[in-house]
Amino acid sequence: MNLPSTRWLVLGLSSTLLFGNYYAYDIPASLSTAFAQHFSFTPSQHQYNLNLFYSLYSLPNTVLPFWGGYLVDVYGTAKMVWWLGILVCLGQALVALGVQVKWVWVVWVGRLLFGVGAESLSVAQTRITTKWFRGKDLALALGMNLSVARLGTVFNDLLTPHLAYTISTPFAVWFGLVTCLFSLTCGILLIRLDRIHDSKASPVARTERLSLQIVKSYPLTFWMLCLILCLLYATVIPFNTIHAEFLQNKWYKDDPEKAAQLTSIPDTLSAILVPFIGHFSDTRGHRVKTIILCGILIASIHGYLGLVKGGSSSSPIPALVVLGVSYAMLLTFWPCVAIVIGEEGSATAFGLTTSFLNISLTVFPILVARLTTLDPTFLFTEMFFVFCALGGVFFAVLLFLVDRKLFGGLLEKPEAEAEGDDDMEYTLVERPNGIDGSEEDLEGDVEELWDVGQVGVDVDDAKA
Repeated sequence: MNLPSTRWLVLGLSSTLLFGNYYAYDIPASLSTAFAQHFSFTPSQHQYNLNLFYSLYSLPNTVLPFWGGYLVDVYGTAKMVWWLGILVCLGQALVALGVQVKWVWVVWVGRLLFGVGAESLSVAQTRITTKWFRGKDLALALGMNLSVARLGTVFNDLLTPHLAYTISTPFAVWFGLVTCLFSLTCGILLIRLDRIHDSKASPVARTERLSLQIVKSYPLTFWMLCLILCLLYATVIPFNTIHAEFLQNKWYKDDPEKAAQLTSIPDTLSAILVPFIGHFSDTRGHRVKTIILCGILIASIHGYLGLVKGGSSSSPIPALVVLGVSYAMLLTFWPCVAIVIGEEGSATAFGLTTSFLNISLTVFPILVARLTTLDPTFLFTEMFFVFCALGGVFFAVLLFLVDRKLFGGLLEKPEAEAEGDDDMEYTLVERPNGIDGSEEDLEGDVEELWDVGQVGVDVDDAKA
């Protein structure tokens, strides 16, 4: 099997790796009413348990993806894909069992285990995709990963309620386990293919064992990317928790079903557009500019949604379409992380980024819920989203200036040019002993590079 065809087979298998995760993740939301009836919850018990199902998933992942990424770097992608995939299936099996026997505490334990495996598995997926596509079509490959995974959400929205009401609620949840087993099977084939390729490839020597000290060498641009990611995603997931109620309150008071259906527009459109935006990022670059435009679009649309008069005099559909375009642009973050960090330690970096993201997705929904309680018109909530998006734009502009001044606009270059620019490429190396950025015999530009973060510079060549 030649390498080009193998790469695309790897992409197909890696893209299905998270399909089951995305399908099973939103089963509680799709079966919200069915769960309340099945467990005979009171209204207060129903809201408590529904929120707890998602909190148990998110809270451990404020830390675990970082350690999961570190373990991927240390022990290899193959082992971690195998064990994390098993953990996902075990968690979903416990959720289904708890629903079957009506023991809600078993569902709690299942959601906890499911979350522990799922987020770290996404880090492993990103690592193996980066390994195969780094230097060529990386953003396109990451976009395909995301598109196929989001199809899991779409299938869940369409299929799970149908199975619950035509067969039974437990059957609908057990079917979620089937999708997780399907993804695990694809993962096993993926790691088998990856091992065959590695056995034929030339071994690459590693100068030292990877340690957590490598995090200290991450450049300033990496931390700026994490901050921008948290600010912009604060407008996505928290909005998704209230968008059906928001649309019903402002436009479709007598048609909650239509309001719920329209909420699928942004995710569906973003799943379609992600590969195209990824291809543009690979061939043309302009990654930070894309992030800036993404933030401007999000701020503008939430400003419109908050201020426009509802009812028949306006429609939310054009705004939801633009949100779908902006959500697809968020893909641009992940190739930026790959370029900034490099292959060595990349899983640790992706895991750390995912941990920061989960911290924001734990805190911001609480703030949104509080704002919604204070202002049922959702004006305060929409202005909060505008503020977060504009904050993301501000720091993205700073990132653009720092990258252009100190690294020649590396993040703005096409992928092949960025990966091939050895003089400017970010790498993870420690300062040589006795060398400090303040030494008089170093060029001024080299001093600036050391101050921002560790970059690959030949010290002998840099001396005057």
